[in-house]
Amino acid sequence: MRNQFRNILLIGILVISLLLATTANAQENTTTELTFGPETLDELRNDSNFIVSYGSIPSYGSLEERQQWLNELDKIYTETDMEISKYMYPDGPVTSHGYTINGVLEVEVNTNIEKPLMDEIYQIFDSKASQMGIKGVPVVFVYGDLAVPVAGEATSIVEKNNSSTSHEKDPIELNNSSNNNKSDRNDSNKSNYAPGLGILGSLICIYSGWKFRKM
Repeated sequence: MRNQFRNILLIGILVISLLLATTANAQENTTTELTFGPETLDELRNDSNFIVSYGSIPSYGSLEERQQWLNELDKIYTETDMEISKYMYPDGPVTSHGYTINGVLEVEVNTNIEKPLMDEIYQIFDSKASQMGIKGVPVVFVYGDLAVPVAGEATSIVEKNNSSTSHEKDPIELNNSSNNNKSDRNDSNKSNYAPGLGILGSLICIYSGWKFRKM
């Protein structure tokens, strides 16, 4: 009976150890996806849903610097959420907004949007960024899933803004709503948590107690 109990504990510890190793590899792969830089905006311009963008992405030399930049974007998003809410559907054209792993803030709209309104929304982000010492924070406007863009109108908007600080979009991880945005960021902030670690500790404690009683 004791041998059977010991075997079960050992198998449990082995399974949890494998789970921890898999989780660590997954987290490492997620981190290595942060490769954005100034050239990213040129790549995002090819997205069919792109409308226009402002600002520029800084150049970074390490993953840690890029992660810090995302943290800065997160803060800008959080502290401007209330002001942006007045533009949210159904009161306005914005269906969602947040930051992406491409290193930009992104605003999704469900209809054609005029340049003055985009300028107005951008100024909210830019004003908060300036208070944090960030100049020309990158903000990208795109059509969301509910949008039915008119090709001619979309093209004219891009052409009008080429003379300003406009660029593009390709959100891999855009949050679908303000609430989803907060939830997703909370999940990313938990990346250092290893699932199963508590269970592993419990199994070790149980096994140690059983071993002590046997002695």
